[in-house]
Amino acid sequence: MEQGEGRAAKQLHSHRVTETDTDRRSHITCMFTHMHTHTRTLTHRHTQK
Repeated sequence: MEQGEGRAAKQLHSHRVTETDTDRRSHITCMFTHMHTHTRTLTHRHTQK
């Protein structure tokens, strides 16, 4: 019985880590996308002048 509980706790922990990692990765991707879009806008504006 104790072995089963330990396994369940381990699964819960690994799931929580994966969830946090996904959130962090999507946040970084969002930041990169924002930076890229901002840079492209600046370049486009500079080319227009």
